[in-house]
Amino acid sequence: MSGPVPDDAAGLAEERELIEQAQTGDREAFKPILKRYGPVLFSGVILPRLGNEADAEDVLRDTMMAAIDRIQTFRWKGRSIYYWMRQIAMNKIIDVHRKRQRGTRLITALAAEASVEPAHSDQADEALIAAEERKINRERIIRTLEKMNPRYAEAVRLRLVEELPRRDCAARMAVSLGTFDVLFFRSVKSFRKKFLEE
Repeated sequence: MSGPVPDDAAGLAEERELIEQAQTGDREAFKPILKRYGPVLFSGVILPRLGNEADAEDVLRDTMMAAIDRIQTFRWKGRSIYYWMRQIAMNKIIDVHRKRQRGTRLITALAAEASVEPAHSDQADEALIAAEERKINRERIIRTLEKMNPRYAEAVRLRLVEELPRRDCAARMAVSLGTFDVLFFRSVKSFRKKFLEE
């Protein structure tokens, strides 16, 4: 194969042969393809769209695992498998952005709750009331976490308070990355509901 993505007949033929071997169950045959396109996907597709190396590494790993798991579904259409793998990566990137937006909205809401200031009072009173509001909201957040399922509360603390990467959160909770993502989604939903009840 020549160049990052082959467009010559010989390179495409070689790639097709490796894919067909992988589709018969020979996973070793897929390794040269992963080795070839991993760096291209990471530096040319994933990292520029995420801007965070830890998240980009997570997405690359998830993309490669998905490509291996779904290799049976790939249909040769006369062009490199790179474009199929790139589409998988783009879908994973979209998922990360959606999760970031959900987390950002929660943090923004909490920050807004914690910094409410009265509209009418002199500066000294305003500062005292604002400090009291922040204290009340901190206590409200703690109470909310205490009311949650302990696993949900831990997921929120690790991801939003400690701001750990998803992979590290999953490791700390001794679950797979996919399980953590589901757990975190449910925990944020639970937190919102209980926080509003407070």
